[in-house]
Amino acid sequence: MKKFVILLLAVVMLVFCVGSAMAAPTRAETLIIGTTGDATTVDPHATNAMWSNNITINVFDPLVRKVFDKQGKFTLVPSLATKWEQKNDTTWILTLREGVKFHNGDPFTADDVVFSIKRYRDSTTGGAGFVQPIASALALDTYKVQIRTHAPYAILVLDMADIYISSKKHFEKVGEEGILKHPVGTGPYKFVEWIKEDHITLDANENYWGPKPKIKRVIMRPLKNDATRVAALLSGEVDLIYNVPVRDIERVAKGANTEVKAIPGPDVMHINIDVTRQKTPGYKNGKNPFLDPRVREAFAIAIDRDAIIKNVYGGHAYPTGQLPIPGAYGYVEDLKPYPYNPERAKQLLKEAGYPNGFEFVWDVPQQRYFNDGPCSQAIAGYLAKVGIRAKLNMIPSNQYLSYINPGDKTTAFYGASGTGKGDIGYWYNRMFYTRDKKEGAGGSNRTHYSNPEVDRLLDEADSTADVNVRKAKLEEVTRILYKDYAIIPIYQYEEPYGMVKGLDFTPRVDAFIFDVQTMQKK
Repeated sequence: MKKFVILLLAVVMLVFCVGSAMAAPTRAETLIIGTTGDATTVDPHATNAMWSNNITINVFDPLVRKVFDKQGKFTLVPSLATKWEQKNDTTWILTLREGVKFHNGDPFTADDVVFSIKRYRDSTTGGAGFVQPIASALALDTYKVQIRTHAPYAILVLDMADIYISSKKHFEKVGEEGILKHPVGTGPYKFVEWIKEDHITLDANENYWGPKPKIKRVIMRPLKNDATRVAALLSGEVDLIYNVPVRDIERVAKGANTEVKAIPGPDVMHINIDVTRQKTPGYKNGKNPFLDPRVREAFAIAIDRDAIIKNVYGGHAYPTGQLPIPGAYGYVEDLKPYPYNPERAKQLLKEAGYPNGFEFVWDVPQQRYFNDGPCSQAIAGYLAKVGIRAKLNMIPSNQYLSYINPGDKTTAFYGASGTGKGDIGYWYNRMFYTRDKKEGAGGSNRTHYSNPEVDRLLDEADSTADVNVRKAKLEEVTRILYKDYAIIPIYQYEEPYGMVKGLDFTPRVDAFIFDVQTMQKK
């Protein structure tokens, strides 16, 4: 009997000790984030959707990591790759970090890098674009990988910051379905659970090879309703929210235990205009007026960007005259936003043969972009003052892209990355390269813009292995587009985050905004 009691006591003590060691993190050790949407998948190789990316960046590691400063500019630092050498125009050798383990204990090796690149390439849901320039990846030994590109490619290192590595052995054990249920990476956080449309839970990886995470548990909750998200922050139910509505910024900033941090975002809102076709569906009275660059200039300078930013966005945006954002390859420092000059706009319309202006149909989204409805109405109001009468065709958010993507519309209001990746070349090729469906060129060229000089510069930018040459070519393209009024840029978003006081958080200017490893609750 005595032995039984002693044994029972030992079991109880063991359970108590184990239970204490495995105790759930306290609320103070937990970061709860209110997001505007749920993840679409937890497979890092299958998508570039923002809320999936925010799982990827915490559970997995990239080959190279971006470190952002408070102005949104980044530097590249080693991650799973500690060194990269360019052997010739198309060949790179990566040296990998030794001693790294996946969350399930598998060692990280070159085989995992080769496997992950292949999975990206085979993706049918959005991941393939990350590795499109890569022709082959070969494991030279346990910690060395050779990467060859199809052609000289100056920004492979930038791309490596978007290539996240998963375990080949884990995939061979569990397959596609297993990865979707329980992804395994080398990152600072381990996947715990995903209850769709309710929450995703991640726990700190105490054996992380890099700086140990300071926050023990992360819970991401999709709170799609703006008012619900703000109320959850103000009540202390969540610690951090994305996209504080303009009307609530002051209230959150003045909260007893909350504050607002805002940074320039990656997107530039702009107006696409059909600049090439003689006949265009949004204008019914003959020849397309936007063929004349004087009309496009009038359109550009009729809009008071500063007033719209003040009145529609409460000052939380930045006027711009170009698609690239500061810091991105292709951004031109001395290009200013088109000046507001309604009298000059009227004169240009008169010179172009439209003394009384004209009417056209403008396809605009409903609640796809932040305050897109009030903004498009304000722009239409300014255009009307110079005689350009925009008839707004409001398209529901979930139908907008499919509606404008065929490229058969006259004008559209659109937001494109300017870009958080750090290079505008991808978007320039899609938006301004002469459209050729057979060759797959200009896939998003909704303006039908065609300029042999731009095509040549983009080809040269894509075929050089020298990053400085690439930058110069892209900057030339930016200047040409500005002079041609090929699109009408309006503003760059500012992204306001609401958070509890004492949260050390520097947002990223890309789709991987919640890099929790860099955060700390004080």
